[in-house]
Amino acid sequence: MSESRNTSDIWVAIACGAVLIVIAGFLSSYAARQSSLSLAQKVDAAIASPARRSTWTTIREGYVLGRAVPKKGHASYVVAARRFDGEYRAIAEVDADGSVLRMVPIGGSNGFVYGKRLGVLFARASKGVASADRSPLDAPLEPLVVSMLETIAALERSRTEALDADGKK
Repeated sequence: MSESRNTSDIWVAIACGAVLIVIAGFLSSYAARQSSLSLAQKVDAAIASPARRSTWTTIREGYVLGRAVPKKGHASYVVAARRFDGEYRAIAEVDADGSVLRMVPIGGSNGFVYGKRLGVLFARASKGVASADRSPLDAPLEPLVVSMLETIAALERSRTEALDADGKK
């Protein structure tokens, strides 16, 4: 008698575990959709383009968190660079070849020294002009900026190449 009771207890535990896994899957899917919607709206608000409705794609490659692509207009990438004293978050609006048109800081990005300097370096890099404004912080931060810009350019080129390949079929 006790052996059959133990067997039924095991099956009940397995069934409860399966139900919990299904519920966790639904909650995870819902959270991902809400996060995508929230990030796309945040990008659209920061870019301040009229009637821009973007679709969000989570990427998480290097410093790039994801991409917002509107029906019309330029794609935008959300980047985040963590340093020991804070995090720099920005939205990079790019053209079709992946070059950064402008960077818009978001969130609490301006509260620390590295964040302010990263903003200056991104502005300088996106405009493509040399500046007399130099800082001792530039040396450790320039590789980070170059890495972010190269990652963004590669991701945007691969996205536009995939779109071109789909259009030729």
